[in-house]
Amino acid sequence: MNEEPTKDLPGKKSFEERVFARFDTFDARFDTVDARFDAIDARFDAIDARLEKLIELRSHETNPIWEIGLRTLEIYGASGRLKSNFDEVQHKAESLLRFLLERWDDFATPSSKTSSLESSCHITDITGTLQPL
Repeated sequence: MNEEPTKDLPGKKSFEERVFARFDTFDARFDTVDARFDAIDARFDAIDARLEKLIELRSHETNPIWEIGLRTLEIYGASGRLKSNFDEVQHKAESLLRFLLERWDDFATPSSKTSSLESSCHITDITGTLQPL
């Protein structure tokens, strides 16, 4: 073996100092990555806040519609009273239709009153207005 001493490396730092310097660069890199993640997290928080505000605005927009609907149901006693009111209207409509069908012949054929009224009038102008004689 050669008896000459090993030459010193440039920088004259000990091994421990060089390892700790490397750890410090790793820490600095991790700090920058952590700062980037914090910025991304802040952006997500801002987006989340905007979405919550938008959802709240939309809920206020539809809120009066729901309130009106609930008040209407409360006024008419929910679906039971509404159904009974609907049944009543339907019954009245059926009765009116039955009445009209029973009296159809009376409405379809002209009566003697109508005939005598038409015979006492004559048409005087183009519009078809009946004028008495």
